[in-house]
Amino acid sequence: MKRKYINKGELAKLMGISKSQIRFYENKGLMTPHYNTNGYSEYGLLHVEKLEFILFLRSIKMSITEIKDILSNKEEYIYQNILEKALEDNISQMKMLKMQNKEIIANLKYYRDEIVDESQIMYMGERIMHVIKKDLDYMSFKEIFDLAQKYGIDYRDYRNTLCEIFTENKVQNGFINSNVTSNYKDIDIYKLPAGDYYCYTFEFSKIGDVKKQRKIFREDCSRLGIPSNSKIYLISRFSRPYFSLKSRILTFQCLLPNKDWVV
Repeated sequence: MKRKYINKGELAKLMGISKSQIRFYENKGLMTPHYNTNGYSEYGLLHVEKLEFILFLRSIKMSITEIKDILSNKEEYIYQNILEKALEDNISQMKMLKMQNKEIIANLKYYRDEIVDESQIMYMGERIMHVIKKDLDYMSFKEIFDLAQKYGIDYRDYRNTLCEIFTENKVQNGFINSNVTSNYKDIDIYKLPAGDYYCYTFEFSKIGDVKKQRKIFREDCSRLGIPSNSKIYLISRFSRPYFSLKSRILTFQCLLPNKDWVV
């Protein structure tokens, strides 16, 4: 006898999906097979067309409930409206992906700039540090949070930094807010001059590591012929980048005199 229907395996092969996917849609009540006299499921042209429509609706992110409403005629639909909504959703998704890509690219640049355990010479434009009286080494997270709130600092922006300036006799503490061009009224400023800086980025897990690295950095500066009374800048981010779960990233910087340098 000539067969009128195809079986589940043949339908799956025809549509490029698995038999379990067909079974899933049947269990959800989206389609019902024809059963032969032996109780086996079979499928004809109408089943193929319905399954093709189901797969299309799933490809445009329509939920099982929405598809079920359409197929059971609980809700009248216009095919053009379905396509226009899918297009609108895709455009919205593309905008979101574009924003996410922008953030990923910015973080990737930040990661590449923060090369750990490597010295490099980098040009820095003029930066304005807003001076605070507290010792940054011993500020609690609540104090850092209050500082960010008071001065409108975006904690998540990797360009916003805390800064310590070391001279022979004293330490100055402050922050650099990348979004601020004018001075705050209630706070002193210190200008970090533009120029080439000798930079060293490192990881640390305790304060003792920082003091040790500062001594090594000062010795490196002397070896390069940088005057011993030159200011050393210690730069840290408000938020910790997740390069490591156990340590933080800091950068020592020292302005180079006007000459050609090779590290």
